[in-house]
Amino acid sequence: MKKLATLSVVLFCIITQAIAQIIHVPSDQPTIQAGIDAAGEGDTVVVAENTYYENINFLGKAITVASEFILDGDTSHISKTIIDGSQPSDPNYGSVVTMKTGEDTTSVLSGFTITGGKGNKFNYLGVSVAEGGGIAVLFCGGKITDNIIQGNEVIDPNGFSGGGGIGALVYKNHTAVIRNNIIRNNSGSGWSMGGGVHIEGGRIILEYNRIENNTLTGGSEVAVGGGLGFNPTNNDGAIQETVMRNNLVTGNRVTGLADWGGGGIFIAWSYEVGRLTLSNNIISYNSTNGRGGGVFIFDLARLDFFNNTVLNNKAELDANTLFMGSNCRDILMLNNILWSDENPHLSGIVEEDKPVSVYAYGNIMNKDFPLSDSIFSRLTIVCDPAVDTVTYAPSADSPAVGRSLDSVKINESWIFPPTIDYTGAFRADISPDEYFDIGAVESPFAKSFPGYNSERIIRIPDEQPTIQAGIDAASDGDTVLVMEGRYYENIDFKGKAITVASAFILDHVEYYIPRTIIDGSQSANPDTASTVMMVSGEDTTSVLMGFTVTGGSGTYVNGIHKDWPEWNYFGGAGILIFNSGGKIAHNIIENNHGIDPGNKARGILGCGILATVNHNHTVLIRDNTIRNNTSTDGNAWGGGIGIHGGRAIVENNRILKNTLHTEGLAIGPGFFFENESLEGTIFEAVVRNNIISGNAGYSNNNYACGGGAGINWTKFKLLFYNNVITDNFVEGYGGGLYGWSNIWVACNNTIINNEATVAGNSVLVDVGSILIMYNNIIWSNADNDLAEFSFYDPNGGSLKAYHNLLKEPFDPGLPVTEIGNIFQEPVFEEGSYRLARNSPGIGAGIDSIKIAGDWYFAPEWDIYGNPRPNPIDTRVDLGAIESPYSVIPVLSIPQDSWYQPDFIEATSSKDGWIFLVPEGTVRDLECIQQACIGNSTYVTAGVSAEIPIPDTLHNGVYWLYARDMMENISEPREFNILGVGIDDKGTKGIRIYPNPTTNFLTIETEISDRYYIEITFLNGKQILSKEVEGTSHQIDLSFFRKGVYFITIRAKDFVTKRKIIKL
Repeated sequence: MKKLATLSVVLFCIITQAIAQIIHVPSDQPTIQAGIDAAGEGDTVVVAENTYYENINFLGKAITVASEFILDGDTSHISKTIIDGSQPSDPNYGSVVTMKTGEDTTSVLSGFTITGGKGNKFNYLGVSVAEGGGIAVLFCGGKITDNIIQGNEVIDPNGFSGGGGIGALVYKNHTAVIRNNIIRNNSGSGWSMGGGVHIEGGRIILEYNRIENNTLTGGSEVAVGGGLGFNPTNNDGAIQETVMRNNLVTGNRVTGLADWGGGGIFIAWSYEVGRLTLSNNIISYNSTNGRGGGVFIFDLARLDFFNNTVLNNKAELDANTLFMGSNCRDILMLNNILWSDENPHLSGIVEEDKPVSVYAYGNIMNKDFPLSDSIFSRLTIVCDPAVDTVTYAPSADSPAVGRSLDSVKINESWIFPPTIDYTGAFRADISPDEYFDIGAVESPFAKSFPGYNSERIIRIPDEQPTIQAGIDAASDGDTVLVMEGRYYENIDFKGKAITVASAFILDHVEYYIPRTIIDGSQSANPDTASTVMMVSGEDTTSVLMGFTVTGGSGTYVNGIHKDWPEWNYFGGAGILIFNSGGKIAHNIIENNHGIDPGNKARGILGCGILATVNHNHTVLIRDNTIRNNTSTDGNAWGGGIGIHGGRAIVENNRILKNTLHTEGLAIGPGFFFENESLEGTIFEAVVRNNIISGNAGYSNNNYACGGGAGINWTKFKLLFYNNVITDNFVEGYGGGLYGWSNIWVACNNTIINNEATVAGNSVLVDVGSILIMYNNIIWSNADNDLAEFSFYDPNGGSLKAYHNLLKEPFDPGLPVTEIGNIFQEPVFEEGSYRLARNSPGIGAGIDSIKIAGDWYFAPEWDIYGNPRPNPIDTRVDLGAIESPYSVIPVLSIPQDSWYQPDFIEATSSKDGWIFLVPEGTVRDLECIQQACIGNSTYVTAGVSAEIPIPDTLHNGVYWLYARDMMENISEPREFNILGVGIDDKGTKGIRIYPNPTTNFLTIETEISDRYYIEITFLNGKQILSKEVEGTSHQIDLSFFRKGVYFITIRAKDFVTKRKIIKL
């Protein structure tokens, strides 16, 4: 019985359909619908170029229906592979393509021209509806990519019409992705929404589409959204985190009841959950006879409208650019161009009884918003944006160049604009400086200097002899430009909104940074001996850039703690920011030494930088190297950086080899944070994309804590992500991180080889600390017996650890909640902290998780700005650096190895085994092991291996699978075994080559008599039949389409049938 059961498994594995079967239309099936009907889950229906008069239905199948574009990426297939739905068998099912049976993004439509549709008609919420002229996604999801959707319409004279091109009514547990399509010249009439696209409910990603020249003609009815209409009031779900980005919406028009409109986009009615994000869109040259030539929003909550270019739209009644109707609330507008050369109506009418709630920052407009208690507008530029009307990029003299805000604070939350532009490129890769542009398209121009506000440049030492003299002479908006040299000064910004910079600011050449030195070692007053001070209410408009800051020893400060305002400290040896804010960027801050000259202080704070920040200020510390700063006092907090109170953004810094050596406490040799300041508390501080390495804390009483970072008294959620924290050391607790009486979130950090001497080589959780950790790599090779994680008091703190890679399990009894952690060595590429191909951290992360009612997300980018996940549509990696590798092995076969008689060369992206199996073996480990021909072959990641081919194996098509150490299975790779073989009848030898072929196929045989050659499609339909004689013949396949065919050779006592591949 056991042998019989084993044989059954083998047979099942061999004869079961492959997961990724390709069905060709019309060679395998005569119509697209017939291909769909024949397809199984995971199959692909590939359609040859032609016009197909069909109205197709996916039937709920997780399949891909595509033109030959999917095979070679040639976009010419798209316009030549047409599905024309103008001849439906039932006029109630007039959509060209329908998804309505629970499909999701595994149901894919790609590479077609969709035309001639008139929409599906049905009753919805008691209303007669015509939906989705070209494509109807009804109460499900789907993925629609790389199509041309044109010449479709929706008309229901007795009810509502939605989505001339695409209508998507999406359940809230489904997702629709509409990406990289051209949606043009579609229409609707009567009571209608969305001439190009209509969307309701669910979760939608709408990106990289061209929505152009669509129309709605409402007559006396309400018609809204000539290009696009969003309406989240689906009876079965609300839009959740819907994103519309990087689209061009142009040339669309809507006419109807004049109180309505939205020539480009219409959005209305409130969301049940989540937010709607519109970013990096170009909305241009749309029009309406009503309101909102570009955009119309009405009764809407929770909209993020960032970096859009809304240009030269036209409304005949009101608001060329943007109309906001009644009861709009929580509308966030940041870095947009909102401009029309037509009569410049802007914001529209705000109904007094239902006010609009808008927060607008850094926008370019025809005029500012009207004054209102419910509209908060700041930093508006009222000036022609000077945008190129073809590329939509700002010109060199545009006021948009370099004036994008990198963040704003709204209702105690910090908002950040997109880091890519309309084209999908990183703004940092296009912009020649660190100042990005307003609008959707980033220009290649630098911020005008001194700028359109006519700031002055004061040159040091040409115009003023010292840096401080330049500051004294400067006014708000000026720049003090300092030439190379060593300046023995202790400078004070004196509350001025000015930039003090080296020549680095001119061209961002780092050459100037180590050669333009502010040395504070010769202070006349040892009580105020910080090298740089911002102590008079400065904010991020006060900028220090491009210097080496050295030689400082610090300044006496008090009022740090609200409960003990009389306590005196000495701090900010390199840079002191006290009860103020500031921007510190592109500096080297090194060799500052914090020491109390009069032995009057409780301790030293912030040897490199000390920032005590009022709650209404911000400090931004970015792109600095902070190294070799020290203190040898009694107690010390923050060898590299110390931050108290206010809001802080600390990003892209290198914090290296700072040291605290004390008699008592030594907390945070790299970083120190706390929020018990007199004037305010830290609100949503962010620490990201930093390298924190080689910092050390020494304490004579073994109370050094947090070699990388020590965090105290934070009653907000400190966000700590994408940091590499390595090789830090403390004589005490928490070699990497230490937290006491705080709430903080740590995700996607790489915390490696840190060491403590008392407890917690990597992390120490002290009393009152609540730590949430996910997607981290935490591992130490410290030569001691300490645990990686430790609690100072197990009853006094808590840890939630989800999907981290850890060295060891947590000790039983600790207050730890854990899910999905991995306990394996991380495996990095040699000499770096990038994950190697065979690392268990690849693809082991989570993109989101709900903890105690709050959602937490993985960062969209890694420490170096690479997107997460990478590759797209995979799971995110653990740690700070996203790898380019897939979680499953990637198996490759060199082309020239297909013709080896004894072996085939193959390479896997991960360590593991390669299996040779019959064609059609199911992608399941048990099936693969049972069906394996011969023995599996062990392989090393990236190293080519020879997979033996047994001599007795018949000619034909076979598959290879790769399996890694985690039992992940690759997709199958197909290859042909060619040459002499034993066939169905007799032992005559035949050689067919080259196979695959691009044109000619050669047949060599030992048959001396006449015989027949027949070539058929896989479905048996004959293509060629000829009688031949002789031992060698050549057949011209140049007129064959790409694909797989059968060739049959028949002789008097011999027959063989094999597959051939035409490339």
